[in-house]
Amino acid sequence: MASTKELRTRIKSISNTAKVTGAMQMIAASKLRKAQNSAENYNIYSRNYENIKNSILNSADFNLLSEYSGLFKSYENYDENVLYLVISSNRGLSGPLFGNLVKALETNSQKVNRKSFVSLGKKIDKYINSRNLDLLNNFEMKDEFTSEDIAHISNYIITEFVENQYTSVKLVYSHFNSVANQKAEIIDLLPFKQSEEDHNFSNHIFEPSQLDLISDFAPKYVFIMIYRCILDSLASEHAARMVAMQNATDNANELVDDLTLDLNKARQESITSELLDLVGGMSAIEN
Repeated sequence: MASTKELRTRIKSISNTAKVTGAMQMIAASKLRKAQNSAENYNIYSRNYENIKNSILNSADFNLLSEYSGLFKSYENYDENVLYLVISSNRGLSGPLFGNLVKALETNSQKVNRKSFVSLGKKIDKYINSRNLDLLNNFEMKDEFTSEDIAHISNYIITEFVENQYTSVKLVYSHFNSVANQKAEIIDLLPFKQSEEDHNFSNHIFEPSQLDLISDFAPKYVFIMIYRCILDSLASEHAARMVAMQNATDNANELVDDLTLDLNKARQESITSELLDLVGGMSAIEN
């Protein structure tokens, strides 16, 4: 068993660690409330926008649209040349969140012939560079984004897709289901495809023309989807970090309790040993 001095040192060190993780847990919980509200409210808006998009595209002339813009081209193999936009956090200490994101990315990219990457967040930026993958650009992940920030990212993705003739753009992010559940997801962002789902609205009469309407509608949809995934990723990061720091604090407190018990045992053994020495000395004097 360790000495009482060593045990006291370990207890003090672990107690200080528990204070740090407890503070980080409270900070993450504070940020989570705002991020969760933003993500949930924007998800409602983006889903409605996506339903409108599907309804309009199902009534559009895709042959005409594909001749007008590369955003509507169709390919036999959409996995031939893929551009990945990957959203991650800047910091760690968020449990398995980043590991699950990387696992989903690696699984999906294995079937792709040619692939390039755009990163949003320092964690995924370091990962891509460490494996010498084709990183086209990296953007800063922030707690708050302006509309200009999102427009800059979405315009860059659209330009890269059209000018470099990628067959598809995939968006990789951490979807926020609940505080205890965040899942890595990959969605097809570009090109636009006609939905196979049935909608109540069909055979739209376009005014202005469908080219004018959809050419204005399409970039806004890319903007909305990227922003939705960023908000989801932020909420997922704060939730995962809060849970991870709570677990770390609980584990540290349990370890302090165990070490305190060991310290008390060591002190009791020391006291017992001193008493035995004292009794033995008294007996020797009397004899």
